[in-house]
Amino acid sequence: MAVRSPVAAREQRATAALEDVLEIRDLAPGMYEVQTIRDVYQVDVQLGVCTCPDFEYNDPPKGECKHLVAANIEAGETPVPTADDPALCEDCSDDLPCFEHFDGGVN
Repeated sequence: MAVRSPVAAREQRATAALEDVLEIRDLAPGMYEVQTIRDVYQVDVQLGVCTCPDFEYNDPPKGECKHLVAANIEAGETPVPTADDPALCEDCSDDLPCFEHFDGGVN
């Protein structure tokens, strides 16, 4: 079994957050309910936790799962690369936006 780099794992989760999440509901400040095709999970962006099995069992890089990434995007905490500012870099994949190094044009 090939070992993925933390950057590749983060990009995969970020891409899944944009493609697999159907709806995000704001429950309270910093609390979201994230619905995918199969399940609904609760996410606390302030504590950085999610109720999904990926977060609980797989020890994702930086403690993130696609639900936490999606909630952070919804909360405005994680900028999303666009066609005008894809944030591709030499250290990352040539065909995916680099979520690890993208700063939303801040720097």
